[in-house]
Amino acid sequence: MSNHSDNQQGSSNWQEHYRSRWISAADAARLVKPGMRVHFPLAGGSIMQPALAARGGELGAPVVVRTTSPLVDPGWFANDLSHAFKFEFELFIGNLGRPAHDAHRGTYLPNLFSAGFKAHDERPAEAKPIDITFVNVTPPNAKGFVSFGPHQWNKREYIRHARIAVAEVDKNLTRTHGDVWMHVSEFDYFVEGTPPCWKMNSRRWNPPSAMSFARSCPRSVSSAYFRSCATSRGCRR
Repeated sequence: MSNHSDNQQGSSNWQEHYRSRWISAADAARLVKPGMRVHFPLAGGSIMQPALAARGGELGAPVVVRTTSPLVDPGWFANDLSHAFKFEFELFIGNLGRPAHDAHRGTYLPNLFSAGFKAHDERPAEAKPIDITFVNVTPPNAKGFVSFGPHQWNKREYIRHARIAVAEVDKNLTRTHGDVWMHVSEFDYFVEGTPPCWKMNSRRWNPPSAMSFARSCPRSVSSAYFRSCATSRGCRR
């Protein structure tokens, strides 16, 4: 388990920790070494995955990437980067991950949220290490706490169990109520994680189409999710 939470609350000068630990996405990707295990929790950010995929040609040995129903393909699914990345799909494979799984470039782990860290907590010597985790968060509030936004899931536990925790700070991520906060001192590094604003005619993101889909859904969690995505992808300056 990581000891990067040692400074939590003990540092009243959290602003200094926050300012001093900012690095570029490229530098954060260089933290990943061949043979490491890298985790992107469910509904994670979209900045560090392309940055890491860009290093595919530099890695001499595969990096194991654990992800859950990925929302973006930074190129490592469509392109042949099997020499650089192996995948573990946790909980849900998703449409984007299915071709890599079917091509035997990834395995499926049908574990549970409740049992995902059982080995780390009860048999740490036997558990596969979490070398680095990348988690998207909001900017900190006045007390130095960031929010996980509308999708907390297992992000907090990944941060607490990883050897290195990197926050993708997304200014567009919505702060939500409840136990969804974490102090900046529990993170090792911070990167700019605000996605670029997509043009209305972008092939990668089309807000009118997304909103049309959301309106056709029942008023359920899935509908709320797509409504949130469709509105939050725009710039909020």
